[in-house]
Amino acid sequence: MAEQRGLTVGLTGGMACGKTTVARLWGALGARVIDSDATVHRLLRDDDDVRREVREAFGDDVFRSDGVIDRPALGRVVFGNEQARQTLMGILHPKTLAIHRAEAEEHITAHPNGVAVIDSPLLFESGLDADMDVTVTVAAPEETQIRRALGRAQERGSLVDEHELRRRNAAQMPLDEKRARADFVIENDASMDDLRERSMTVWLELTRLAEST
Repeated sequence: MAEQRGLTVGLTGGMACGKTTVARLWGALGARVIDSDATVHRLLRDDDDVRREVREAFGDDVFRSDGVIDRPALGRVVFGNEQARQTLMGILHPKTLAIHRAEAEEHITAHPNGVAVIDSPLLFESGLDADMDVTVTVAAPEETQIRRALGRAQERGSLVDEHELRRRNAAQMPLDEKRARADFVIENDASMDDLRERSMTVWLELTRLAEST
């Protein structure tokens, strides 16, 4: 997308690092935020080709009796199974990428110096980063991640415990690798005011880049 005016930004991070908060802050400043998770959910729910390929790859056990993909069941199949995860990525990635490109280009066409942000927890794992002009990782210390995630779980009434959260965190790409692969890193290891300030610093650099492409 480098030939387009404006900028397409891939935003990622670890569990409970504040990625969604940064996306909201940038959205309020004028960015077009494209939620990759929401795109995937729509494809799994509505796209006949995706449902057919998922059934062929993973069988009937990941479908409910009404023919809808059972996302929790599918998640259990691919969690911790690299081959299954790659298979699912191969099904979803081409369509996800096409949707993101179209939405980003629509925004940048309407706002020639605009910024389109692809909010994706699996930005690097899925290969979406290759289609971005710039990548940003939001990071935090592991103990801070666990504390925040536990607090959110308790607010929702979830029974997930610290052991399960650590297991999930360990199954993700290490944050140090996400830091190393990103063009910008926002460390969310202090207060909300600090996060806003650091997000604004990166935002100003992104808008400068958008105007110079």
